[in-house]
Amino acid sequence: MKICTFIQSFRRLFEEKHSSGLRKWLIEHQQSSFPHFQTFINGVRGDRKAVYYAITLPWSNGITEGTINKLKNIKGMMYGRAGIKVLLFAFQHVKEYEHNFFSLKIAQ
Repeated sequence: MKICTFIQSFRRLFEEKHSSGLRKWLIEHQQSSFPHFQTFINGVRGDRKAVYYAITLPWSNGITEGTINKLKNIKGMMYGRAGIKVLLFAFQHVKEYEHNFFSLKIAQ
């Protein structure tokens, strides 16, 4: 099985919002010989309920998770893992992103 096909089939679950699709997908891909696929499938099985809700419900916490990740990166930079130039660049980038994001929201 190709990696692209594997990824596209998983993504299709979210696009089509079929509640039975997750179970079928797990059964279809459980015999994959690629070890990274098996690791991913085991992770999906371990958190099946959350993945099911992510597929079927219209809500997402993606923006929240992205913001938390961004803050953690900035915090890491502030603890001396990067120079002041990198830190200033990161803050400028965040400011530009937020401006573009909120402009998009208003325009829609």
